[in-house]
Amino acid sequence: MFSVPLIGYVISFASTSLGTVALIIVPSFLFVVLEVRDLWREATSSEESKENLTEKNNG
Repeated sequence: MFSVPLIGYVISFASTSLGTVALIIVPSFLFVVLEVRDLWREATSSEESKENLTEKNNG
């Protein structure tokens, strides 16, 4: 068997409302924000590449 020292403190903290916010809500929020940022970057780069193809075909 193995043991993780001081894990009881983390579990105890996670069961509080501040612990829930710190360990679940904040990382989830950051994940959503970063995914939206990546989607935004992909959408704008896709529009730019479409514009470049249109310019090459017309010019």
